[in-house]
Amino acid sequence: MQTIDIAVIEARIREGLPRATEEEVAFIISRCEGRALSRENADLARPFLPRDRERSRREGVEALIGCLLTGQRSGWFSSALNPQVRRIIVDAGARTA
Repeated sequence: MQTIDIAVIEARIREGLPRATEEEVAFIISRCEGRALSRENADLARPFLPRDRERSRREGVEALIGCLLTGQRSGWFSSALNPQVRRIIVDAGARTA
C-alpha cells in the first residue's frame, strides 16, 4: 500500500470534474487525505490523457475516490461508500455534461 499525495488527488478531481466548486473539491479531499492505494490500483491515480473524454474523466474520479475510501477497486459501486460523497461527485459531474 502506498499513500497517495493529496496534491495528486486534488489535481485528478479538478481535471476530472472541472465545474466542481471549491467547497466540493475541499470536501472530497478531506475524505481522501491520508488514504492509500495498493500497487495494483496505482493506475487509478495516473494523469488523464488528452484523448480522455469528460465521461471517462468523471468515471476515473469515481473509481479513484471509491477505491481510496473503500479499499476496493470497484468501491464506487459499493454500499460502503458514503452517500454524501457519491452525491457531491455525481452533482459536479452532471454540471460538466
